[in-house]
Amino acid sequence: MQSIIKYICPKTKIPLNKDKEGNLWCLNGKNYIYYKNYDLCIDFVGSSCNNEIAYYNEIYKKKIKSPDFQNLQHYWNGKIWPQNKIVFDNLPYLKDKIILLVGNGISEKEFFFLNFGAYLIYSDISLVAMLFMKNAFDTSILFEKYRNRIVFHAIDALNLPFPDESIDLIYGYALVHHFKNPARFFSEIHRVLKKGGEGIFMDDAYSPIWQFLKNTIFKPLQKYSHKKHGISPEDLWATRRGGFKRKILEKYLEKFKLEICTFTRVAFFSYLYSRGIEKLFGNKKILKSGIPIFNYIDALLAKNSRIFMENQIRLIWGLKKV
Repeated sequence: MQSIIKYICPKTKIPLNKDKEGNLWCLNGKNYIYYKNYDLCIDFVGSSCNNEIAYYNEIYKKKIKSPDFQNLQHYWNGKIWPQNKIVFDNLPYLKDKIILLVGNGISEKEFFFLNFGAYLIYSDISLVAMLFMKNAFDTSILFEKYRNRIVFHAIDALNLPFPDESIDLIYGYALVHHFKNPARFFSEIHRVLKKGGEGIFMDDAYSPIWQFLKNTIFKPLQKYSHKKHGISPEDLWATRRGGFKRKILEKYLEKFKLEICTFTRVAFFSYLYSRGIEKLFGNKKILKSGIPIFNYIDALLAKNSRIFMENQIRLIWGLKKV
């Protein structure tokens, strides 16, 4: 894997060299730029006073749980998380494809892609998260079989450290809504994707009904949840703005010769139920027992009501480099 993936300086786009300690570096004029190696995990982000990074570093330090690698397939079967099945069904052929997971935090479900012969670049802006996930993988049942098919790095999705046209697929789960101006991200996507390469993302769609509810009768509950669990600066901004509209996404993508190849909405009552149980009560047993009922209600209502369908909250959307 190390020989397959090439790296460039995310700031200058100059190819990087490796020193004897495994750090990466380049010479920009008379100045050396270094990216430190932490047990084969490269920190491409570096020290930063960014509030978003600080928030997630603290969250990952406090709330990290050991990943469960035993049954990764269950995350994708759709019974609990219908959006996951739609994501999986829209993935291209993965054999020997280089997949960049951006903003992946401490999620383990994406390790399932290794079963299909993919090469994974597992990344997040938090070095804390990456070191934890690398250690979890290194001590897992997956290590011996897939050790040469995955790398872990701290990466800023707006400044990708990869050469032009070097990535087959970019994947982001609850990521793109963090960017106030996603044009820079889409520019980087266009640069690093191979021709015909794809992106698949899960975020939230704009729902007028949900926007009304969370700004009126649900507002006290939302404030309570934010106070109890905390919320990152970018998530707070995204919550106030609402989710994505197709026309706005298409306008962004058109500038960078990227086209939408899927735009699917799912979940309304199941979203409200799962978020409420998770944020207010934290009881996963209740969540798993009740959510299939709400998934069924959502699917039934969406099938028979265009208005309801256009107000479902979870959004699975994909793009292709043309």
